[in-house]
Amino acid sequence: MKRLVVVATSCVFFLGIGCGKDSTGTDVDPPLVSAVGPAQGTVGTEVRIEGTGFSNQVVVRFDDLSSPRVLLQGGAVFAIAPAGLQSGHTYQVRVSNGGAPDSSNLTFTAGPPVITRINGVTRPTGLRGMTLIVEGSAFSDSVGLSGARVFFSSATGTPIQAAVTDTSADWADRFIVTTVPQEIGDVSQIWVETPTGVSDSVEFRIIQNGLFSPSLINWATTTPLPQPLQALGAVFVPIEDGPTPANYVFVAGGADTLSAPVPRVLRAVVSQNGALTGSWSDMPALPSARAYHAVVAATPFTAAIDTATTGGFLYVLGGLDPVGQASSSVWFARVGLDGAVSPWQATTALPTPLRSPSAVVFAGWVYLVGGADGQGVAKTATWRAPINLDGSLGIWQSMVALPEAASHAALVSFGPFLYSVGGETQSTTPTNASQTGGETSRVYLARIDLRSRDIAVPGWTATESMGKARSKHGAIFAGGSILVTSGIYAGSPGSSENSYAGINSDGTLRSWNGATGSETIDVELGMSLYNMSVVTFIDQSGFGHVLVLGGADRQNEGRPSAGVVRY
Repeated sequence: MKRLVVVATSCVFFLGIGCGKDSTGTDVDPPLVSAVGPAQGTVGTEVRIEGTGFSNQVVVRFDDLSSPRVLLQGGAVFAIAPAGLQSGHTYQVRVSNGGAPDSSNLTFTAGPPVITRINGVTRPTGLRGMTLIVEGSAFSDSVGLSGARVFFSSATGTPIQAAVTDTSADWADRFIVTTVPQEIGDVSQIWVETPTGVSDSVEFRIIQNGLFSPSLINWATTTPLPQPLQALGAVFVPIEDGPTPANYVFVAGGADTLSAPVPRVLRAVVSQNGALTGSWSDMPALPSARAYHAVVAATPFTAAIDTATTGGFLYVLGGLDPVGQASSSVWFARVGLDGAVSPWQATTALPTPLRSPSAVVFAGWVYLVGGADGQGVAKTATWRAPINLDGSLGIWQSMVALPEAASHAALVSFGPFLYSVGGETQSTTPTNASQTGGETSRVYLARIDLRSRDIAVPGWTATESMGKARSKHGAIFAGGSILVTSGIYAGSPGSSENSYAGINSDGTLRSWNGATGSETIDVELGMSLYNMSVVTFIDQSGFGHVLVLGGADRQNEGRPSAGVVRY
Protein backbone atom coordinates (compact mmCIF):
# COMPACT_ATOMS: atom_id res chain seq x y z
CA MET A 1 0.00 0.00 0.00
CA LYS A 2 1.31 3.45 -0.93
CA ARG A 3 1.59 5.98 1.86
CA LEU A 4 1.77 9.79 1.81
CA VAL A 5 5.24 11.19 2.28
CA VAL A 6 5.44 13.88 4.95
CA VAL A 7 7.64 16.85 4.16
CA ALA A 8 9.38 17.00 7.53
CA THR A 9 11.66 19.65 8.90
CA SER A 10 14.20 18.85 11.56
CA CYS A 11 14.44 20.75 14.82
CA VAL A 12 17.74 21.16 16.67
CA PHE A 13 17.58 19.93 20.28
CA PHE A 14 19.70 21.37 23.05
CA LEU A 15 19.85 19.70 26.48
CA GLY A 16 16.80 17.63 25.46
CA ILE A 17 14.52 20.69 25.03
CA GLY A 18 12.65 21.12 21.73
CA CYS A 19 12.62 24.42 19.88
CA GLY A 20 8.80 24.65 20.20
CA LYS A 21 8.29 26.30 16.79
CA ASP A 22 7.91 24.96 13.27
CA SER A 23 9.88 26.10 10.22
CA THR A 24 7.76 29.24 9.89
CA GLY A 25 8.36 30.25 13.50
CA THR A 26 4.84 29.30 14.59
CA ASP A 27 4.39 27.65 17.99
CA VAL A 28 3.37 23.96 17.61
CA ASP A 29 1.96 21.43 20.05
CA PRO A 30 3.68 18.05 20.40
CA PRO A 31 1.73 14.98 19.29
CA LEU A 32 0.43 12.41 21.76
CA VAL A 33 1.96 8.97 20.97
CA SER A 34 0.18 5.87 22.30
CA ALA A 35 1.93 2.89 20.67
CA VAL A 36 4.99 1.90 18.66
CA GLY A 37 5.30 -1.34 16.72
CA PRO A 38 7.10 -3.50 16.08
CA ALA A 39 9.01 -3.00 19.31
CA GLN A 40 12.05 -4.77 17.86
CA GLY A 41 13.72 -4.66 14.47
CA THR A 42 16.75 -3.55 12.52
CA VAL A 43 17.96 -0.80 10.21
CA GLY A 44 15.23 -0.21 7.64
CA THR A 45 12.38 -1.71 9.70
CA GLU A 46 9.21 0.30 9.16
CA VAL A 47 7.87 1.33 12.57
CA ARG A 48 4.18 2.20 12.93
CA ILE A 49 3.50 4.98 15.45
CA GLU A 50 -0.07 5.38 16.74
CA GLY A 51 -1.33 8.55 18.37
CA THR A 52 -3.00 11.88 17.78
CA GLY A 53 -2.00 15.38 16.81
CA PHE A 54 0.43 14.53 14.02
CA SER A 55 1.07 17.42 11.59
CA ASN A 56 2.69 17.65 8.18
CA GLN A 57 5.91 18.73 9.96
CA VAL A 58 6.25 15.45 11.89
CA VAL A 59 9.79 14.32 12.76
CA VAL A 60 10.80 10.93 14.22
CA ARG A 61 14.05 10.18 16.04
CA PHE A 62 15.48 7.03 17.57
CA ASP A 63 17.46 8.66 20.39
CA ASP A 64 19.42 11.22 18.37
CA LEU A 65 19.22 9.34 15.05
CA SER A 66 16.68 10.81 12.62
CA SER A 67 14.46 8.53 10.55
CA PRO A 68 15.39 8.91 6.85
CA ARG A 69 11.76 8.52 5.76
CA VAL A 70 8.57 9.44 7.60
CA LEU A 71 5.18 8.70 6.09
CA LEU A 72 1.68 9.62 7.27
CA GLN A 73 -1.46 7.66 6.49
CA GLY A 74 -4.79 7.08 8.20
CA GLY A 75 -3.78 9.05 11.26
CA ALA A 76 -0.66 6.93 11.91
CA VAL A 77 3.00 7.70 11.29
CA PHE A 78 5.30 5.18 9.55
CA ALA A 79 9.01 5.77 10.15
CA ILE A 80 11.99 3.81 8.81
CA ALA A 81 14.51 2.85 11.50
CA PRO A 82 17.72 4.72 10.65
CA ALA A 83 21.25 3.52 9.90
CA GLY A 84 23.59 3.49 12.86
CA LEU A 85 21.45 1.34 15.15
CA GLN A 86 23.48 -0.92 17.44
CA SER A 87 22.39 -4.49 18.19
CA GLY A 88 20.96 -4.93 21.68
CA HIS A 89 20.45 -1.20 22.29
CA THR A 90 16.98 0.11 23.19
CA TYR A 91 16.14 3.49 21.63
CA GLN A 92 13.65 6.11 22.74
CA VAL A 93 11.25 6.84 19.90
CA ARG A 94 10.55 10.57 20.01
CA VAL A 95 8.02 12.20 17.71
CA SER A 96 7.58 15.93 17.22
CA ASN A 97 5.72 18.29 14.91
CA GLY A 98 8.84 20.33 14.33
CA GLY A 99 8.85 21.51 17.92
CA ALA A 100 8.92 19.80 21.30
CA PRO A 101 8.69 16.00 21.18
CA ASP A 102 5.89 13.95 22.69
CA SER A 103 6.29 12.96 26.32
CA SER A 104 5.76 9.21 25.90
CA ASN A 105 8.37 6.69 26.96
CA LEU A 106 7.99 4.26 24.05
CA THR A 107 10.99 2.37 22.76
CA PHE A 108 12.42 0.34 19.85
CA THR A 109 15.12 -2.32 20.38
CA ALA A 110 17.61 -3.13 17.63
CA GLY A 111 18.44 -6.80 17.31
CA PRO A 112 19.29 -9.69 14.99
CA PRO A 113 16.84 -11.13 12.47
CA VAL A 114 14.77 -14.17 13.49
CA ILE A 115 13.66 -16.94 11.10
CA THR A 116 10.48 -18.63 12.28
CA ARG A 117 9.66 -20.81 9.26
CA ILE A 118 10.45 -21.37 5.61
CA ASN A 119 7.64 -22.11 3.14
CA GLY A 120 5.31 -22.32 6.13
CA VAL A 121 7.22 -25.10 7.91
CA THR A 122 9.80 -25.45 10.65
CA ARG A 123 11.86 -28.14 8.85
CA PRO A 124 11.87 -27.14 5.18
CA THR A 125 12.59 -29.33 2.17
CA GLY A 126 12.58 -28.37 -1.50
CA LEU A 127 14.30 -28.27 -4.86
CA ARG A 128 17.25 -26.41 -6.30
CA GLY A 129 15.97 -23.46 -8.29
CA MET A 130 12.57 -23.35 -6.60
CA THR A 131 11.07 -20.21 -5.09
CA LEU A 132 10.69 -20.11 -1.33
CA ILE A 133 9.55 -17.66 1.35
CA VAL A 134 11.61 -17.08 4.48
CA GLU A 135 9.30 -15.84 7.25
CA GLY A 136 10.28 -14.20 10.53
CA SER A 137 11.06 -10.73 11.87
CA ALA A 138 13.66 -7.96 11.81
CA PHE A 139 14.65 -8.57 8.17
CA SER A 140 14.32 -4.82 7.28
CA ASP A 141 11.77 -3.09 5.07
CA SER A 142 14.49 -1.16 3.23
CA VAL A 143 17.20 -3.43 1.83
CA GLY A 144 18.90 -0.48 0.12
CA LEU A 145 19.38 1.24 3.46
CA SER A 146 20.26 -1.83 5.52
CA GLY A 147 22.21 -3.97 3.05
CA ALA A 148 20.52 -7.08 4.51
CA ARG A 149 21.26 -10.39 2.78
CA VAL A 150 20.04 -14.00 2.82
CA PHE A 151 22.47 -16.92 2.49
CA PHE A 152 22.55 -20.66 1.82
CA SER A 153 25.52 -22.92 2.51
CA SER A 154 27.19 -24.90 -0.27
CA ALA A 155 28.12 -28.58 -0.03
CA THR A 156 31.46 -27.48 1.47
CA GLY A 157 29.88 -24.96 3.84
CA THR A 158 30.75 -21.85 1.80
CA PRO A 159 28.11 -19.09 2.07
CA ILE A 160 26.11 -18.49 -1.13
CA GLN A 161 24.13 -15.26 -1.28
CA ALA A 162 20.64 -15.95 -2.59
CA ALA A 163 19.12 -13.72 -5.23
CA VAL A 164 16.08 -11.55 -4.57
CA THR A 165 14.50 -10.50 -7.87
CA ASP A 166 12.49 -7.47 -6.70
CA THR A 167 13.66 -6.04 -3.39
CA SER A 168 10.69 -3.67 -3.18
CA ALA A 169 8.15 -6.49 -3.47
CA ASP A 170 10.08 -9.58 -2.37
CA TRP A 171 11.79 -8.30 0.77
CA ALA A 172 9.97 -7.00 3.84
CA ASP A 173 10.63 -6.97 7.57
CA ARG A 174 8.66 -10.22 8.03
CA PHE A 175 9.31 -12.14 4.80
CA ILE A 176 11.85 -12.67 2.03
CA VAL A 177 11.01 -14.25 -1.32
CA THR A 178 14.10 -15.83 -2.84
CA THR A 179 15.33 -18.73 -4.98
CA VAL A 180 17.26 -21.82 -3.87
CA PRO A 181 20.74 -21.61 -5.44
CA GLN A 182 21.82 -24.47 -7.69
CA GLU A 183 25.17 -24.78 -5.88
CA ILE A 184 23.85 -25.82 -2.47
CA GLY A 185 24.41 -29.27 -0.97
CA ASP A 186 21.74 -31.89 -0.32
CA VAL A 187 21.61 -30.58 3.25
CA SER A 188 22.12 -26.83 3.47
CA GLN A 189 21.68 -24.03 6.00
CA ILE A 190 19.72 -20.78 5.50
CA TRP A 191 20.36 -17.59 7.46
CA VAL A 192 19.78 -13.82 7.20
CA GLU A 193 22.31 -11.07 7.95
CA THR A 194 21.45 -7.44 8.79
CA PRO A 195 23.47 -4.53 10.28
CA THR A 196 22.23 -5.53 13.75
CA GLY A 197 23.05 -9.23 13.65
CA VAL A 198 22.78 -12.66 12.09
CA SER A 199 19.84 -15.03 12.49
CA ASP A 200 20.14 -18.60 13.67
CA SER A 201 20.53 -20.90 10.66
CA VAL A 202 17.74 -23.26 9.59
CA GLU A 203 18.44 -26.61 7.94
CA PHE A 204 17.11 -26.98 4.39
CA ARG A 205 17.02 -30.43 2.77
CA ILE A 206 16.88 -31.10 -0.94
CA ILE A 207 14.10 -33.54 -1.85
CA GLN A 208 15.96 -36.70 -2.79
CA ASN A 209 15.53 -38.05 -6.29
CA GLY A 210 18.54 -40.20 -7.01
CA LEU A 211 18.50 -43.15 -4.61
CA PHE A 212 15.10 -44.64 -5.38
CA SER A 213 14.50 -46.30 -8.73
CA PRO A 214 10.81 -46.91 -9.44
CA SER A 215 11.66 -48.83 -12.63
CA LEU A 216 12.04 -52.11 -10.72
CA ILE A 217 9.66 -52.72 -7.80
CA ASN A 218 10.03 -55.92 -5.80
CA TRP A 219 7.56 -55.87 -2.93
CA ALA A 220 8.02 -57.71 0.38
CA THR A 221 5.48 -58.31 3.14
CA THR A 222 5.81 -56.83 6.62
CA THR A 223 3.71 -56.81 9.81
CA PRO A 224 0.03 -57.09 8.78
CA LEU A 225 -2.77 -54.97 10.19
CA PRO A 226 -4.64 -56.37 13.21
CA GLN A 227 -7.76 -56.70 11.06
CA PRO A 228 -8.60 -56.63 7.33
CA LEU A 229 -9.45 -53.09 6.19
CA GLN A 230 -10.16 -51.30 2.93
CA ALA A 231 -10.88 -47.60 2.32
CA LEU A 232 -8.55 -46.78 5.22
CA GLY A 233 -6.33 -43.73 5.64
CA ALA A 234 -2.62 -43.94 6.46
CA VAL A 235 0.12 -41.33 7.00
CA PHE A 236 3.81 -41.30 7.86
CA VAL A 237 5.03 -39.13 10.78
CA PRO A 238 8.76 -38.76 11.56
CA ILE A 239 9.61 -37.58 15.08
CA GLU A 240 13.20 -36.38 15.33
CA ASP A 241 12.99 -34.71 18.75
CA GLY A 242 11.99 -35.86 22.20
CA PRO A 243 12.91 -38.90 24.30
CA THR A 244 12.28 -41.55 21.64
CA PRO A 245 12.91 -40.31 18.06
CA ALA A 246 11.23 -42.68 15.63
CA ASN A 247 9.37 -43.03 12.36
CA TYR A 248 5.70 -43.93 12.71
CA VAL A 249 2.88 -44.92 10.39
CA PHE A 250 -0.68 -44.23 11.56
CA VAL A 251 -3.86 -45.83 10.20
CA ALA A 252 -7.26 -44.25 10.84
CA GLY A 253 -10.66 -45.75 10.05
CA GLY A 254 -11.49 -48.03 7.14
CA ALA A 255 -14.16 -50.57 6.20
CA ASP A 256 -14.18 -54.08 7.70
CA THR A 257 -15.18 -57.49 6.29
CA LEU A 258 -18.85 -56.43 6.38
CA SER A 259 -18.00 -53.20 4.50
CA ALA A 260 -18.89 -51.26 7.65
CA PRO A 261 -16.79 -48.23 8.67
CA VAL A 262 -14.70 -48.59 11.83
CA PRO A 263 -13.40 -45.93 14.27
CA ARG A 264 -10.12 -47.71 14.99
CA VAL A 265 -6.78 -45.84 14.96
CA LEU A 266 -3.51 -47.81 14.81
CA ARG A 267 0.20 -47.03 15.06
CA ALA A 268 3.34 -48.93 14.07
CA VAL A 269 7.05 -48.11 14.15
CA VAL A 270 8.83 -48.04 10.78
CA SER A 271 12.46 -49.19 10.60
CA GLN A 272 15.05 -47.64 8.30
CA ASN A 273 14.58 -50.41 5.71
CA GLY A 274 10.84 -49.76 5.48
CA ALA A 275 9.75 -52.79 7.50
CA LEU A 276 7.38 -52.39 10.44
CA THR A 277 8.91 -53.37 13.78
CA GLY A 278 6.90 -55.01 16.55
CA SER A 279 3.12 -55.13 16.55
CA TRP A 280 0.47 -52.51 15.82
CA SER A 281 -0.73 -50.44 18.79
CA ASP A 282 -4.23 -49.06 19.27
CA MET A 283 -4.48 -45.30 19.69
CA PRO A 284 -7.54 -43.26 20.81
CA ALA A 285 -10.40 -44.11 18.44
CA LEU A 286 -12.16 -41.63 16.15
CA PRO A 287 -15.30 -39.96 17.54
CA SER A 288 -17.28 -42.01 15.01
CA ALA A 289 -16.53 -44.68 12.42
CA ARG A 290 -15.27 -43.52 9.01
CA ALA A 291 -14.30 -45.07 5.67
CA TYR A 292 -13.54 -43.61 2.23
CA HIS A 293 -12.17 -40.51 3.94
CA ALA A 294 -8.93 -38.56 3.49
CA VAL A 295 -6.19 -38.69 6.13
CA VAL A 296 -3.24 -36.27 6.20
CA ALA A 297 -0.56 -35.29 8.70
CA ALA A 298 1.04 -31.96 9.55
CA THR A 299 4.68 -32.45 10.54
CA PRO A 300 7.62 -30.04 10.93
CA PHE A 301 8.34 -30.72 7.24
CA THR A 302 4.87 -29.60 6.09
CA ALA A 303 3.65 -27.05 8.66
CA ALA A 304 4.74 -24.78 11.50
CA ILE A 305 4.85 -27.34 14.31
CA ASP A 306 6.23 -26.59 17.76
CA THR A 307 8.93 -29.29 17.75
CA ALA A 308 9.57 -28.80 21.47
CA THR A 309 6.15 -30.23 22.36
CA THR A 310 4.60 -31.80 19.27
CA GLY A 311 5.53 -34.47 16.74
CA GLY A 312 2.67 -33.64 14.39
CA PHE A 313 -1.09 -33.45 13.92
CA LEU A 314 -3.36 -36.04 12.28
CA TYR A 315 -6.47 -35.05 10.29
CA VAL A 316 -9.45 -37.14 9.15
CA LEU A 317 -11.54 -35.39 6.50
CA GLY A 318 -15.02 -36.35 5.30
CA GLY A 319 -15.80 -39.96 4.40
CA LEU A 320 -18.72 -42.32 4.92
CA ASP A 321 -20.27 -42.47 8.40
CA PRO A 322 -21.69 -45.58 10.13
CA VAL A 323 -25.00 -45.36 8.23
CA GLY A 324 -23.30 -44.90 4.86
CA GLN A 325 -23.84 -41.16 4.48
CA ALA A 326 -21.18 -38.78 3.17
CA SER A 327 -19.86 -36.55 5.96
CA SER A 328 -18.39 -33.04 6.17
CA SER A 329 -16.73 -33.70 9.54
CA VAL A 330 -13.06 -32.92 10.12
CA TRP A 331 -11.23 -34.24 13.20
CA PHE A 332 -7.69 -33.70 14.36
CA ALA A 333 -5.42 -35.18 17.03
CA ARG A 334 -2.01 -34.21 18.36
CA VAL A 335 0.92 -36.63 18.09
CA GLY A 336 3.25 -36.30 21.07
CA LEU A 337 7.03 -36.55 20.95
CA ASP A 338 6.64 -40.13 22.23
CA GLY A 339 4.34 -41.04 19.36
CA ALA A 340 1.21 -41.05 21.52
CA VAL A 341 -2.03 -39.70 20.02
CA SER A 342 -4.28 -37.34 21.98
CA PRO A 343 -8.09 -37.64 21.99
CA TRP A 344 -9.62 -36.47 18.72
CA GLN A 345 -11.25 -33.05 18.42
CA ALA A 346 -13.59 -31.54 15.87
CA THR A 347 -12.33 -28.62 13.81
CA THR A 348 -13.66 -26.60 10.85
CA ALA A 349 -15.95 -28.85 8.81
CA LEU A 350 -15.69 -29.25 5.05
CA PRO A 351 -17.92 -26.88 3.03
CA THR A 352 -19.93 -29.89 1.81
CA PRO A 353 -20.24 -33.59 2.67
CA LEU A 354 -17.75 -35.67 0.70
CA ARG A 355 -16.49 -39.22 0.48
CA SER A 356 -13.44 -40.44 -1.46
CA PRO A 357 -11.72 -37.02 -1.70
CA SER A 358 -7.94 -36.62 -1.92
CA ALA A 359 -5.84 -34.36 0.30
CA VAL A 360 -2.27 -33.31 1.13
CA VAL A 361 -0.55 -30.86 3.47
CA PHE A 362 1.84 -28.26 2.06
CA ALA A 363 3.35 -25.10 3.60
CA GLY A 364 0.99 -25.07 6.56
CA TRP A 365 -2.23 -25.61 4.59
CA VAL A 366 -4.47 -28.62 3.94
CA TYR A 367 -5.38 -28.97 0.25
CA LEU A 368 -8.37 -31.13 -0.72
CA VAL A 369 -9.65 -31.94 -4.21
CA GLY A 370 -12.54 -33.81 -5.77
CA GLY A 371 -14.46 -36.57 -4.04
CA ALA A 372 -18.08 -37.63 -4.38
CA ASP A 373 -21.26 -36.29 -2.79
CA GLY A 374 -23.92 -38.26 -0.92
CA GLN A 375 -25.31 -39.60 -4.21
CA GLY A 376 -21.89 -40.75 -5.39
CA VAL A 377 -21.55 -37.96 -7.98
CA ALA A 378 -17.91 -36.97 -8.58
CA LYS A 379 -16.97 -33.34 -7.92
CA THR A 380 -14.58 -30.77 -9.42
CA ALA A 381 -14.33 -28.52 -6.36
CA THR A 382 -10.98 -27.89 -4.66
CA TRP A 383 -10.46 -26.36 -1.22
CA ARG A 384 -7.73 -25.26 1.19
CA ALA A 385 -7.63 -24.48 4.90
CA PRO A 386 -4.80 -23.03 7.02
CA ILE A 387 -3.36 -25.03 9.91
CA ASN A 388 -3.39 -23.01 13.13
CA LEU A 389 -0.61 -23.25 15.70
CA ASP A 390 -2.80 -25.40 17.97
CA GLY A 391 -3.46 -27.84 15.12
CA SER A 392 -7.02 -26.73 14.41
CA LEU A 393 -7.98 -25.63 10.90
CA GLY A 394 -9.05 -22.21 9.75
CA ILE A 395 -11.87 -21.49 7.31
CA TRP A 396 -11.97 -23.58 4.13
CA GLN A 397 -11.38 -21.45 1.05
CA SER A 398 -12.45 -22.35 -2.48
CA MET A 399 -9.75 -22.67 -5.15
CA VAL A 400 -9.76 -23.14 -8.92
CA ALA A 401 -11.85 -26.20 -9.80
CA LEU A 402 -10.44 -29.29 -11.47
CA PRO A 403 -10.99 -29.42 -15.26
CA GLU A 404 -13.11 -32.56 -14.75
CA ALA A 405 -14.79 -34.23 -11.80
CA ALA A 406 -12.90 -36.97 -9.99
CA SER A 407 -13.49 -39.14 -6.96
CA HIS A 408 -11.13 -41.95 -5.87
CA ALA A 409 -8.26 -39.93 -7.40
CA ALA A 410 -4.82 -39.50 -5.82
CA LEU A 411 -3.45 -36.07 -4.88
CA VAL A 412 0.35 -35.81 -4.77
CA SER A 413 2.48 -32.92 -3.50
CA PHE A 414 6.02 -32.35 -4.77
CA GLY A 415 7.65 -29.08 -3.82
CA PRO A 416 5.21 -26.29 -4.81
CA PHE A 417 3.37 -28.57 -7.29
CA LEU A 418 0.09 -30.45 -6.84
CA TYR A 419 -0.89 -33.41 -9.04
CA SER A 420 -4.40 -34.86 -9.27
CA VAL A 421 -3.80 -38.33 -10.69
CA GLY A 422 -6.55 -40.40 -12.32
CA GLY A 423 -9.81 -41.14 -10.54
CA GLU A 424 -13.44 -41.93 -11.25
CA THR A 425 -15.34 -39.29 -13.25
CA GLN A 426 -18.77 -40.97 -13.04
CA SER A 427 -20.96 -42.14 -10.20
CA THR A 428 -19.84 -45.43 -8.67
CA THR A 429 -20.33 -47.43 -5.51
CA PRO A 430 -17.25 -47.32 -3.25
CA THR A 431 -16.73 -51.08 -3.09
CA ASN A 432 -17.17 -51.69 -6.84
CA ALA A 433 -14.20 -53.68 -8.20
CA SER A 434 -15.18 -53.63 -11.88
CA GLN A 435 -14.28 -51.03 -14.46
CA THR A 436 -17.09 -48.56 -15.06
CA GLY A 437 -15.66 -46.81 -18.10
CA GLY A 438 -15.54 -43.64 -16.02
CA GLU A 439 -11.94 -44.13 -14.91
CA THR A 440 -9.56 -41.51 -16.26
CA SER A 441 -5.88 -41.62 -17.18
CA ARG A 442 -5.52 -37.85 -17.02
CA VAL A 443 -3.17 -36.07 -14.65
CA TYR A 444 -3.67 -32.41 -13.77
CA LEU A 445 -0.91 -30.15 -12.46
CA ALA A 446 -1.20 -26.96 -10.41
CA ARG A 447 1.48 -24.75 -8.88
CA ILE A 448 0.98 -23.20 -5.45
CA ASP A 449 1.71 -19.48 -5.13
CA LEU A 450 4.00 -19.37 -2.09
CA ARG A 451 2.83 -15.89 -1.09
CA SER A 452 -0.91 -16.51 -1.08
CA ARG A 453 -0.78 -20.33 -0.70
CA ASP A 454 -3.48 -20.39 -3.39
CA ILE A 455 -3.24 -22.08 -6.77
CA ALA A 456 -1.28 -19.86 -9.14
CA VAL A 457 -2.36 -18.78 -12.62
CA PRO A 458 -3.26 -20.51 -14.94
CA GLY A 459 -4.73 -23.02 -12.45
CA TRP A 460 -4.95 -26.75 -13.18
CA THR A 461 -3.39 -27.81 -16.50
CA ALA A 462 -3.11 -31.24 -18.10
CA THR A 463 0.28 -32.91 -18.02
CA GLU A 464 1.43 -36.31 -19.28
CA SER A 465 -1.44 -38.82 -19.15
CA MET A 466 -0.93 -42.21 -17.48
CA GLY A 467 -1.92 -44.01 -20.68
CA LYS A 468 -4.12 -46.48 -18.79
CA ALA A 469 -7.14 -45.17 -16.93
CA ARG A 470 -7.07 -45.89 -13.19
CA SER A 471 -9.11 -45.20 -10.05
CA LYS A 472 -9.18 -46.35 -6.40
CA HIS A 473 -5.38 -46.48 -6.61
CA GLY A 474 -2.46 -45.04 -4.69
CA ALA A 475 0.09 -42.47 -5.82
CA ILE A 476 3.13 -40.96 -4.08
CA PHE A 477 6.28 -39.00 -4.91
CA ALA A 478 9.42 -41.16 -4.84
CA GLY A 479 12.79 -40.96 -6.52
CA GLY A 480 12.05 -37.85 -8.58
CA SER A 481 8.95 -39.53 -9.99
CA ILE A 482 5.28 -40.05 -9.29
CA LEU A 483 4.69 -43.74 -8.60
CA VAL A 484 1.17 -45.15 -9.06
CA THR A 485 0.22 -48.56 -7.75
CA SER A 486 -2.78 -50.91 -7.84
CA GLY A 487 -6.40 -49.76 -8.15
CA ILE A 488 -9.02 -50.38 -10.85
CA TYR A 489 -7.34 -50.49 -14.25
CA ALA A 490 -7.13 -52.52 -17.44
CA GLY A 491 -4.32 -55.07 -17.59
CA SER A 492 -2.79 -57.89 -15.60
CA PRO A 493 -1.07 -57.17 -12.27
CA GLY A 494 2.37 -58.31 -13.47
CA SER A 495 2.59 -55.72 -16.23
CA SER A 496 0.29 -52.94 -15.01
CA GLU A 497 0.35 -53.01 -11.22
CA ASN A 498 2.86 -50.15 -10.93
CA SER A 499 3.53 -47.21 -13.23
CA TYR A 500 5.77 -44.15 -12.86
CA ALA A 501 6.62 -40.85 -14.55
CA GLY A 502 9.59 -38.59 -13.92
CA ILE A 503 9.09 -34.93 -12.95
CA ASN A 504 10.68 -32.12 -14.97
CA SER A 505 12.07 -28.98 -13.36
CA ASP A 506 8.92 -27.03 -14.29
CA GLY A 507 6.70 -29.64 -12.62
CA THR A 508 5.45 -31.28 -15.82
CA LEU A 509 5.66 -35.05 -16.14
CA ARG A 510 7.71 -37.17 -18.51
CA SER A 511 6.35 -40.31 -20.17
CA TRP A 512 4.81 -43.01 -17.99
CA ASN A 513 6.48 -46.42 -17.80
CA GLY A 514 5.60 -49.72 -16.18
CA ALA A 515 7.51 -50.58 -12.99
CA THR A 516 7.71 -54.35 -12.86
CA GLY A 517 9.50 -56.88 -10.71
CA SER A 518 9.26 -60.58 -9.94
CA GLU A 519 7.67 -59.89 -6.54
CA THR A 520 4.46 -58.00 -7.29
CA ILE A 521 1.78 -57.23 -4.70
CA ASP A 522 -0.38 -59.81 -6.45
CA VAL A 523 2.32 -62.44 -5.88
CA GLU A 524 3.07 -61.43 -2.28
CA LEU A 525 -0.54 -61.19 -1.09
CA GLY A 526 -2.31 -63.41 -3.59
CA MET A 527 -4.65 -60.61 -4.63
CA SER A 528 -4.81 -57.49 -6.76
CA LEU A 529 -5.58 -54.50 -4.55
CA TYR A 530 -7.84 -51.48 -4.76
CA ASN A 531 -9.09 -49.08 -2.05
CA MET A 532 -5.78 -49.38 -0.17
CA SER A 533 -3.58 -46.66 1.35
CA VAL A 534 -0.01 -45.80 0.31
CA VAL A 535 2.69 -43.87 2.22
CA THR A 536 6.32 -43.08 1.49
CA PHE A 537 9.37 -41.87 3.43
CA ILE A 538 13.09 -41.22 3.02
CA ASP A 539 15.49 -43.11 5.32
CA GLN A 540 18.65 -41.68 6.91
CA SER A 541 20.68 -42.66 3.84
CA GLY A 542 18.36 -40.73 1.52
CA PHE A 543 16.76 -43.89 0.11
CA GLY A 544 13.02 -43.84 -0.57
CA HIS A 545 10.60 -46.48 0.73
CA VAL A 546 6.94 -47.20 0.03
CA LEU A 547 4.33 -48.95 2.19
CA VAL A 548 0.99 -50.23 0.82
CA LEU A 549 -1.53 -50.95 3.56
CA GLY A 550 -4.81 -52.86 3.50
CA GLY A 551 -7.14 -52.62 0.52
CA ALA A 552 -9.68 -54.92 -1.10
CA ASP A 553 -9.32 -57.87 -3.48
CA ARG A 554 -10.35 -57.12 -7.07
CA GLN A 555 -11.14 -60.80 -7.64
CA ASN A 556 -13.40 -60.89 -4.55
CA GLU A 557 -15.25 -57.58 -4.57
CA GLY A 558 -15.45 -55.98 -1.15
CA ARG A 559 -13.17 -58.53 0.54
CA PRO A 560 -10.62 -56.49 2.55
CA SER A 561 -7.00 -57.34 3.25
CA ALA A 562 -4.89 -57.01 6.39
CA GLY A 563 -1.73 -57.25 4.32
CA VAL A 564 1.06 -54.66 4.35
CA VAL A 565 3.79 -54.70 1.71
CA ARG A 566 6.90 -52.57 1.50
CA TYR A 567 9.61 -51.58 -0.91
